[in-house]
Amino acid sequence: KLKQQHGVIDGTALQKTQEKLQQATDSIDTAFVKTRTIEKRLRAAVEAGDAAAAAEFAKKFSSKLDKVAKVGTIHPNRAANKKSQADKLLNSLAK
Repeated sequence: KLKQQHGVIDGTALQKTQEKLQQATDSIDTAFVKTRTIEKRLRAAVEAGDAAAAAEFAKKFSSKLDKVAKVGTIHPNRAANKKSQADKLLNSLAK
């Protein structure tokens, strides 16, 4: 018999599956939070006028956006728009 307590179904296989799913969800959410942190650092580097740091953060930012869009945390179009904004920031440094 399986009993449901606090949203978790007792039973070894089901319980392990639910725990793995929760860990995967947490990992994806953490990746999106890291994306926002990188974006803040990118904007700070642009404001400070540090082109080398800004270019490095833009590369990391683009990669993270692709990853979170791939798993469905954000829509791919939103990721593309964010990458475009980052490119515009970098181009504003070049002027």
